[in-house]
Amino acid sequence: MPPMPPGYMPGMYMPPMMPYPPPRQRGFWRSVLTSLGVTIFLGSIMLNFWLLAFSGLGSLGDAAPVEVVQKPGNAQEKIVILPLSGIITDQTAKLMNRWIARVEDDANVKAVVLAVDSPGGGVTASDQIHHRISELRSKRGIPIVVAMGGLAASGGYYVSCHADQIFAEETTLTGSIGVMMPNYNLSDLAQRIGVADRTLTAPREGFKNAGSMLAPEVPREREYLQGIIDTAYARFTDLVKTGRKGRLKGSESAIFDGRIFSAREALGNGLVDQIGYQEDAVKWAAQQAKLSKPMVVQYQRRLSGLELLFSRVAAAPAGEATRINIQIDAATLEELTTPRLMYLWRAP
Repeated sequence: MPPMPPGYMPGMYMPPMMPYPPPRQRGFWRSVLTSLGVTIFLGSIMLNFWLLAFSGLGSLGDAAPVEVVQKPGNAQEKIVILPLSGIITDQTAKLMNRWIARVEDDANVKAVVLAVDSPGGGVTASDQIHHRISELRSKRGIPIVVAMGGLAASGGYYVSCHADQIFAEETTLTGSIGVMMPNYNLSDLAQRIGVADRTLTAPREGFKNAGSMLAPEVPREREYLQGIIDTAYARFTDLVKTGRKGRLKGSESAIFDGRIFSAREALGNGLVDQIGYQEDAVKWAAQQAKLSKPMVVQYQRRLSGLELLFSRVAAAPAGEATRINIQIDAATLEELTTPRLMYLWRAP
């Protein structure tokens, strides 16, 4: 017997209960159109988001550098500090190119201090920076001084060697004049797990696939790659000899064997000119340019709002360990597995 409604008393007349009408079924096409509309709406939001993101990223390097005043003075007697830190990449070269172009267009800049703190990096990127510094000297004829920080090795020295004067701090490590091509051969491991490199090339017996990490090492391919490295090494040593002409001391075989030097050792063999700090380099530049009261400014890259919004580095809350997210995609794997020439000091 179904339950009686509240307030019911025995003998009371109850009208017959009508069943609830069945819920209205939405039509098939209405559901399809609704889903389609939601999809288009969300897609539009995502599309605009990515357009905003890529437009923001694309304009990162186009904005003028931020000039941070390190020392007030006469704005018509400007000394610019160009910081070059970290591994030298294609992006580093592009940034330095824009900064140097800014210096070339600014008649108030009377001297440049290149502040180097780098283990080196890509051969081409290092060479491009060296080329632009040489162009700046020929176009403007202003003093160019290098102030080495903790590390100015390999490509970091490559971009420094043609400066008018090189300062190294007491704890600077520099030198490492040489070239490397990181390459790892996993053919023995691949054979154990049943993986083989079946890459097809044309010409069939050529060097198109030389250095494959999954194929057994072939002596003639190794010799071929060594020849490429030797060419880049010859370029490096020639630039050092030209830039430090008349200042190198001691045996070239020791200077150019890839070893790293302390500041005092580098001074002794003529790779640097003085032991000093960035402020000493600034003073030397001011004297050479005959400036009475120079304004010292440092260029910095202007961060976009997108970079500030999506910064990957954030302080961890108190008591929590810092978490690092590493993303590996196809492009990253290709970058990691492709042999490339490097003016780079790799610490043991």
